[in-house]
Amino acid sequence: MSNLINSSDNTINSLSPKQNSSSENISSQQKKENYLHFEFLNPIKENILTKSEFSLSNKNLINILFDNQGIEYTEGYTREKYLSFRKRSRENFRCCEVNPIEERIRTEFFKNLKNDIFYTYDKFINKLPIHITHFQVRKNFLQFRKNEIAYTTETGIQAFNLLNYLKNDLCIYPTLDSNSTEGSDVICFDICETDEQDYLICYGKSDGSIRILKIKFEELKKIRNNFSKLKYNNFLNNKGSTKSDVLCSEIISVGSRSDEILTNYVKFLVKGKYLLTTSNDCYIRIYSLEEKLVLLQSYKSNHPVNHCDFNFPIKCENDIINTNSGNNILGAIGDSNFIELFDFHNQSVISRFKAHYDYGTVIRFLPEKDYTFVTGNQDLTCKIWDLRKLKNINFNNDEIKEAQKTLCANVDSVGDIAIIDKDNFIFCENFDFFNIYNMKSDSMQTINYVGHFAGIVYQRDYDKIHIAVNERNLNGIISYAGIKNNTNSLESIEIY
Repeated sequence: MSNLINSSDNTINSLSPKQNSSSENISSQQKKENYLHFEFLNPIKENILTKSEFSLSNKNLINILFDNQGIEYTEGYTREKYLSFRKRSRENFRCCEVNPIEERIRTEFFKNLKNDIFYTYDKFINKLPIHITHFQVRKNFLQFRKNEIAYTTETGIQAFNLLNYLKNDLCIYPTLDSNSTEGSDVICFDICETDEQDYLICYGKSDGSIRILKIKFEELKKIRNNFSKLKYNNFLNNKGSTKSDVLCSEIISVGSRSDEILTNYVKFLVKGKYLLTTSNDCYIRIYSLEEKLVLLQSYKSNHPVNHCDFNFPIKCENDIINTNSGNNILGAIGDSNFIELFDFHNQSVISRFKAHYDYGTVIRFLPEKDYTFVTGNQDLTCKIWDLRKLKNINFNNDEIKEAQKTLCANVDSVGDIAIIDKDNFIFCENFDFFNIYNMKSDSMQTINYVGHFAGIVYQRDYDKIHIAVNERNLNGIISYAGIKNNTNSLESIEIY
């Protein structure tokens, strides 16, 4: 991963639409007028648009319901015109020179693309302090309880309840002293619940270190009890940060330069008994957390590793410590156009092959299909691979290996991929677009919104997609529901 922290895009500021903040004390008539002028009110319970208030024949109202993030446009500007301008003005970040064949691939893909509709707009929750930690890493958003999600802010990690809209700070980053540099910036994080119902938080930093915190069950119980006594309010904050104990704060990456040591990805395994990390020093590591941070396994890549995934579920300790070599694969992708496949147990490379035209950002295996995985890349493609055709490939072959299927993004790098089920997945671009692909029908739905992509959560219990957005006054979560679970009625639309 390149060492560019908190990169932002200011190319569109001059033609940005307006975002108005609503007053707390406004009349009922003023509320109606504000709805019709593309303005979201504060997210309190009574601000729900119903059939009894407005008529579906109102054109502006339809725009609000199904094509709205609370943006008010200047005269002569529409959402469609603004989105078109953003698309034309966006320049995708590349680390490798563009190959002429890429344009032919894109032209052929969009020419034959079969469009479909799987999800529809549900709601937009505005004014959340979501922060993008790195221009490549877009995994700043995750689900850690059934109705609770967490995201990175500029000062820490915050939790948000999707049902009652309450939020609280899970942790605040230690205050930097005057000698600190950008080497202390947080890049990635993960949260898990232990067997004791405590919560563990780990975040990786650009100085090659990780920090692990524990929030005890008693503290969590106290916070939730306080929440239950509070009235529904506008993003009501728990006072102060949740109390936590520091379990570990250690540098795990080795390198002489700052761009050699970034911690790019952290993930708890087996309810916090183990921790997986990837970093720019070209290593994937698995640690035991039973007593202290103890290195169990390491996998040496030829390139900095941005992300990795397993083709099998890790449910218990035996899945990690079992030394029998077999079909358990660890796939890795990073700052190269290669994909690497490791034998998980003996830590050896099974296959290393050239797969893309630029640096890789994400790799995900599909459930129930341990031989199928998907990769995302800065070359604006998302590729589907069949593991059975990739073992023992000639490492020295310099040609791009042909994927089972190549999907193309609209304007920007593929920042993350979320798996819906064995036949459906979502690949998210770092800017304004995400795409839902169905492997059975070979069809795709593309959804356009306004904002820089910060992360994705797929809420399986409700079949909902939540996209974290970072965009000046539009920081928040935009949600989409599966068509079979969406009523498409006014009663289901909440205005924020």
